Amino acid sequence: MPPRISVITVSYNSESTIADTIRSMASQSYPHVEYIVVDGRSSDRTPDILKEHNASISSWISEPDSGIYDAMNKGLKMATGDYVGFLNSDDFLASENAIQEIAETLANTGADATHGNCLIVDENDPSKTLRYYSSKHFRPWHLRFGNMPPHATVYARRELLMLEKGFRTDLKIAADFDLLVRIFLKRRVSLTYVPGIISINRNGGVSTRGINSTISINREIYSSLKSNEINSHPTLLWSRYLFKVWQLANRPRAN
Repeated sequence: MPPRISVITVSYNSESTIADTIRSMASQSYPHVEYIVVDGRSSDRTPDILKEHNASISSWISEPDSGIYDAMNKGLKMATGDYVGFLNSDDFLASENAIQEIAETLANTGADATHGNCLIVDENDPSKTLRYYSSKHFRPWHLRFGNMPPHATVYARRELLMLEKGFRTDLKIAADFDLLVRIFLKRRVSLTYVPGIISINRNGGVSTRGINSTISINREIYSSLKSNEINSHPTLLWSRYLFKVWQLANRPRAN
């Protein structure tokens, strides 16, 4: 039986971008999809946009939360699919076959989780590519260096995410990294790769807001590795930025 895929979007004051996210989900060719939106009771037009696109959303709520990872945990509890992935409210899927490709890969391999590639684009001009984020050569041990596959391309068995009780809400930036450490390194799940570009992510997320944000995320990453008894060192975490330079140099020139 084809796997049922749950996709979760969390939002807060996302009126300028969330319609693109919803439309990219509505255009998917794969029929066995559950789409969930968890809004943090936005004060802009986001709830109105959700109402306008109600037919394209399986279920949604708009209520106060304690931050992005608390909202993601709410969505995870609402999900009923075999596999779960997250698509931020300023991101969108790269093609109408993105979920189809993920589902077919998971069905053919029987893997516990999958990952793929994404483009980082200008937040004001999505046609302008800033970076090509490839996870083709990702291996779980890369997490020791702070390297992880693009979160929007990771789809994992719901039961695994539930066993790990979702995301740590005491972390403000790196809870997605921490969850992957617990699944990929500690549980040693089977992992597979989906070729091609899965998601397109607008630049400007909380983890890309200057040197102070970089310092904060490295602290949280190191704290996560230490708490999970994974050997690493702060110097190793900084070395991953050489890889980001390579990604910038190898971004697609045609958009």
